[in-house]
Amino acid sequence: MSKFLIGFIFLFQVMSSWAEVQAEVDQAVLGMDETFRLIITQDGIRSGSGLPDLTPLKKDFIILGTEQNMSYTVINGQSQASNSWVISLKPIRSGTLTIPAIKVGSEHTSALTINVDNTAPQKPNRNAATDTNQDLFMKTTVNNERPYVNQQIIYKVAIYNSRQLLDATYEEPQLDNALVIPLGTNRRYQTIKTGMNYLVDEKTYAIFPLKSGKLTLTSPVYNALVFGFEPQKVRISDNNISLEVQPAPSSFQGKEWLPAREIKLTEDYESISKSLKVGDTLIRKVQLHGVGIPAQLLPIPHFAENKKYNVYPEKGKYLNQIQQGEIVSNIDIKVTYLFNQNGQITLPEAQLPWFNTKTGKEEIARLPAKTISILPSESKNSPAPAVTTLKTDKTSSQPEILKSSDTEKKGAILPWFLAGLCALAWLITLALWKWPRGKKSSLPQNKTPNLKALHKACKDNNPQAAQFALLEWAQARWPQAQLLNLGSIAQYLAYPPLEQEINRLSQVLYQAHTKMPWTGAELWSAVNSLPQKKEALENDFLPPSNPK
Repeated sequence: MSKFLIGFIFLFQVMSSWAEVQAEVDQAVLGMDETFRLIITQDGIRSGSGLPDLTPLKKDFIILGTEQNMSYTVINGQSQASNSWVISLKPIRSGTLTIPAIKVGSEHTSALTINVDNTAPQKPNRNAATDTNQDLFMKTTVNNERPYVNQQIIYKVAIYNSRQLLDATYEEPQLDNALVIPLGTNRRYQTIKTGMNYLVDEKTYAIFPLKSGKLTLTSPVYNALVFGFEPQKVRISDNNISLEVQPAPSSFQGKEWLPAREIKLTEDYESISKSLKVGDTLIRKVQLHGVGIPAQLLPIPHFAENKKYNVYPEKGKYLNQIQQGEIVSNIDIKVTYLFNQNGQITLPEAQLPWFNTKTGKEEIARLPAKTISILPSESKNSPAPAVTTLKTDKTSSQPEILKSSDTEKKGAILPWFLAGLCALAWLITLALWKWPRGKKSSLPQNKTPNLKALHKACKDNNPQAAQFALLEWAQARWPQAQLLNLGSIAQYLAYPPLEQEINRLSQVLYQAHTKMPWTGAELWSAVNSLPQKKEALENDFLPPSNPK
């Protein structure tokens, strides 16, 4: 029994030695940018040995690739099998790094340490550049070396490769004073050059030089490891390209230089079919569409305003898309029109000159003029007829309808008629002079509630309430002026501080995109500082207090 037990223990030790797993590195000191190999060897393969678990390595290393080799030997008539794995690693930090124990089946390797020096000199590339130039190279091209400023040029980068690569990195091309925009995803295909098969990775860029003169387009750089028993580092690029960027031609008629393959203007109106009145608003949606130019370089169309309407354009919404290998851009602009007068109002034609890069000619994108009928507003403060004017007109017209046969009667009646007319005029003047004094105490009663409402709206920073209160106050204060909206108040009073605050209030009310906070203190201050001559406008028709 004891002999059997001793034999079993001996056999177990032999089998364990057969299944021993060892690990070693090809260099223990290296630089930060260098790679090394970890070799794991397993002697005496047993069923269920499995593959190495490389997960613990990912903490401090990048796994570039693995190779596996298996060998069989016969010693004294007995066969032995061994397995080895070569793992290419790159450290991700400097210092003393530990390669942890690696599990292979039921066995583990011993832990190892290496020193990674961030300042250690790198090893020479062992002629990698000369050995791999024909296997790996880059080619760059542009479609136009003499573009106009802001004009699109197409830049292509093709990387030809016939080797297996690891740990590849790519540095983008560089060009100062320009927009560099990748056009979609990379294109991958196979080709044959000088009898060799290549896998080609192709990247395409749209480049927009923003400055005229000589510019240098710096080639991208491609770094990789060529896979093999000992990986070799390679770094490839192509020659830089010189661009001679031309300024905008002097013959161009537009205010802003706009080169593109296509430019279009389209528009749409909200609620254009309904009847519009003075004080109503109309929303116009305008889209500027471009091909071969990014939205960042599209100019914003100008929408002029006049006394008949105010214009409140919102900030444009920019969109760039890649369609069929081209940049397609859009700017969507929402414009609000506030009408101040009734009648036939024409929104003028909009024009946007641009330069067609396909034909080399100047063209114009247009929005047609549009005429809109604006009805009078239904104002509750419609002015009363001027009674004195009508009476004066009637009186002055009576002599024209007298017959010539009544000349004698006219001569007798005329002195009495003139005396009566003078007396009547004096009575009317006296009545008008007395009437405002009787009403004077009631005017503040109309004005005060409206001013209180305006003061509260300004204090609460409520733009909607401020608009209503300002209209109510102005209509009660100057009923003969037909003040129907904020624009008419600003135009009638012509007081710059108040005009500025009314314009700011209108922007908050009609430009939804702003979402800026509105404070009413400035509006309240402008109303309180209104000159006295404006406060007395409604009394301008009164006669002097001491008529002669």
